[in-house]
Amino acid sequence: MSHFEKNIAALHRRNPPLATCLEATAQAGDIHVSEARSGETTARNGDVWLHSPYNPTREAQEWARVQAERFSPDAPLTVVGFGLGHHLRELATLGFGGTVIEKSLALLRAALEASDLVPVLERFELVAGIPADLIRRRHNHLLRGNTTAHPATVRISPDMATLAQYADGYDLAVRGGLKILLVNPIYGGSLPAAHHAARALRALGHQVIPFESERLAAAMDFGKEFIFNQSRRAFHAGLTSLLSQAVELRARETRPDMILAPRP
Repeated sequence: MSHFEKNIAALHRRNPPLATCLEATAQAGDIHVSEARSGETTARNGDVWLHSPYNPTREAQEWARVQAERFSPDAPLTVVGFGLGHHLRELATLGFGGTVIEKSLALLRAALEASDLVPVLERFELVAGIPADLIRRRHNHLLRGNTTAHPATVRISPDMATLAQYADGYDLAVRGGLKILLVNPIYGGSLPAAHHAARALRALGHQVIPFESERLAAAMDFGKEFIFNQSRRAFHAGLTSLLSQAVELRARETRPDMILAPRP
């Protein structure tokens, strides 16, 4: 029995719809599977090696040991990037389980063809072929716990990199460590709401940098004194442009993790 037949049988037991989909998936031309110097399978996408061209297992073992220092195998782990599964096999050996997110069905098929991944498929659920924005909207719970990323995957796929960044940002937000530039409205009912938001964010442990647009309320009132509508509109447009530039300058100065601003 081939590697693919064994792996797809294991996947049919865990996720029949995905297994059926992979059976009908063709390998993409930009994924080049080859033999590493150690005799194991490796692959590259363009100029980026998904695994070491010399010794993929040793590389995977070193990576897995780092994850074991960061996370406990007692809690589910989400891994962004399947690659050929070498790193996942080592995680499974260390007792880890959880979920693997992989955008490319073609790469996943190539991995199932390349080696025996039954131990991985028995310990990790696969979420595959789903765009990153849909993962963030519908499956973001997977990124709210222990999450790590396969380094080569995030190098070749900006979409997958955003998932890893989302997970890092969520973890930082939960721990109360974000630097937030909060742009207040000039006036109106949303101004008190912005002040309440600032107090709430500080209570959660975040650093809030207020941008007090309300200081320009007098300038807005001054603009109302123009006689002609065209003059009032021109003054208002210029003030709005100035305010936008000022927010950009403050953001460059403070380099916040997040900017919160009222909708225009």
